[in-house]
Amino acid sequence: MELPFLVKLRIAVSLAAGVVLIGILGWPMVGSSDGISIVSFVGGAITNSNAVVITVLAFAIGLVMYFICWPYGSQIGVLSVPAGLCVWGMRSDSMGTLMQMNPALEQRLLVFSVLKWEPLFWLGVCMAGFLGVLVGKLVSGNKFVVEIGKEQKGFSSNKFANMGIFLLVSGIVCYILIRLLAQDVRLDDAELGSVVGQPEKGQIVFAVFAAFFGAGFVVKKFFGGSYMWPVVISGLLTGVSVLIYVNQGSMGRLCEHFPAVFFISPILAILPIQMVSLGILGAICGFWSAVRYSNWSEQRTE
Repeated sequence: MELPFLVKLRIAVSLAAGVVLIGILGWPMVGSSDGISIVSFVGGAITNSNAVVITVLAFAIGLVMYFICWPYGSQIGVLSVPAGLCVWGMRSDSMGTLMQMNPALEQRLLVFSVLKWEPLFWLGVCMAGFLGVLVGKLVSGNKFVVEIGKEQKGFSSNKFANMGIFLLVSGIVCYILIRLLAQDVRLDDAELGSVVGQPEKGQIVFAVFAAFFGAGFVVKKFFGGSYMWPVVISGLLTGVSVLIYVNQGSMGRLCEHFPAVFFISPILAILPIQMVSLGILGAICGFWSAVRYSNWSEQRTE
């Protein structure tokens, strides 16, 4: 089932708006035109005032894009903010660079103690964009129903059991696929098992997008869930990985025997902004691919 031209045009406009307004025009808030630019609260240029401006900007873009993309604003307007953040993530220097700037054990432990919470900020920025879309829907006079990522009847009759299943499935799919796909040089170690070098940006884009695409597809197709569950995982996966892998013993071994661009897990080699922005875009695309696949299957059997 081919998407109508006007729907494709609205999708392109939504993505382009995020790329231009956030990714390009908003770049001075988080990076520089020369030198090292790490888009993070650790070693980056983001201030508290800039964080507030970024969040307000995300809300405003979501609100405006609802009307520009009408009558598909609820489905398409949510793409703008993560698309813009994705540009920041790609323009940023890597986690490997951040580790090279913080080579000592104590420095790295401090960096990861901050990074485990940072994805929640970027997730909050994207949620501000989602909120702008929903406010636009309310202002327009339409019935206030969250159409984005609408769920079917869940896998279980218990609402909270469904929530746990959606989150668990999303987390497992994303964890496995990122570890498989975000590959670089891998070296064996007697204590750590293995360590992996900093993946290239293109590899990160492929791995994170594909992992969350898979999660969005699986959660929708087989469990009837919304893409909001893998979206939540995009804000939690880094923090959980830090809790699992980062401790004084493991990081001490890593610092002592390997260059700064090596990591215990490829998940730790991905900046929080990259994980969240690419993860949300992948989850949304996976969700709607599952919807289209189900529609195609139904039409085929008629």
